[in-house]
Amino acid sequence: MQNSYLFVYGTLRKGGTNAHYLESATCVKNDCYVEGELHATPYGYPIARFKKGQFIRGELYSVPPKVLETIDELEGYKEGRFTGNEYERVKMNVTVEGETVQAFGYIATDFFEHIVEPIPNGDWMVYCSNQSGR
Repeated sequence: MQNSYLFVYGTLRKGGTNAHYLESATCVKNDCYVEGELHATPYGYPIARFKKGQFIRGELYSVPPKVLETIDELEGYKEGRFTGNEYERVKMNVTVEGETVQAFGYIATDFFEHIVEPIPNGDWMVYCSNQSGR
């Protein structure tokens, strides 16, 4: 099996609490984005939703199949399960230096319907540094 592209926007980013999950992956681009809206949760990690006209900053990785399986477990995603997933792993358009790349990413399901407060700049790392500076 070949590697897949994976867009990460929260704790999996460099410096994030779960970045170690991507140690065997290759970072393709540190600064890229997808169209959507980022929300902080009370659990110490963000969620993403598709939303036109808003943008989420993140990183793009090339990940081996085994790493993708591990990330699926971390994100509460089981392929083929129609209820009970915290996130859905979906293909998304990632903008990298003006080009569009198809990559997997994780979008919140109805499990998080109570989370409504958006992160204004769409950047989890900036949001975290602003929170710790308070």
